[in-house]
Amino acid sequence: MLVIRLEPGLTLRFIRTVHHAASKKPSNKPPSTKDESTRRQAKPPRLTGSILRPSLFNVPQPRLSPQPVKTSMMIRNRTRARENRREKQLLHMQYIRDMREEFKFWERLGVNERPSRKNEAGKGKGVEETGYIEIHNEQLARYNASYELDKLRSAMVVPPEMIKRVELAKKNKARAIQKKAEGRKTAKGIPPAIESATTERVGP
Repeated sequence: MLVIRLEPGLTLRFIRTVHHAASKKPSNKPPSTKDESTRRQAKPPRLTGSILRPSLFNVPQPRLSPQPVKTSMMIRNRTRARENRREKQLLHMQYIRDMREEFKFWERLGVNERPSRKNEAGKGKGVEETGYIEIHNEQLARYNASYELDKLRSAMVVPPEMIKRVELAKKNKARAIQKKAEGRKTAKGIPPAIESATTERVGP
């Protein structure tokens, strides 16, 4: 039982605060997924012995475990940017189609001249001459240039130095696994030399 001795000047709110802090039990809840993810990311990434193949969103690079957040966010942002680019591309293409249809409508009405977008005092006779769709064509050219960069990224070749580095990491990983297995056998009381002599020799 908690006994609180009242002193002059103590307020009721202060007494309740002290009582709540003293009666609060420690939490036995398991760590949340966010805490576990933070703990994993705190570990230095290690080479897994494989390669992250080139794609539209990343260049070839050694695969790490855990994968750095920077790499994951880069792939995610490039994927989202490509999707947004595609949506805007379709929108500009629709604007161009609509403008051409509108000019055809003017031609059917016998109105063949329209003010130019670049020079309002001038006259343009066709949709290609007026400059109304020029801004959309310029934007489409930028999108196509970005698509070409994506293709170049996906067509990159894995450098020989990276292959050697990954193969060395694969050997080190296999050696570490074997060492760990031998340590477990030793802990069980089976010397590694005896175990290898009894398992490797087959037949007379």
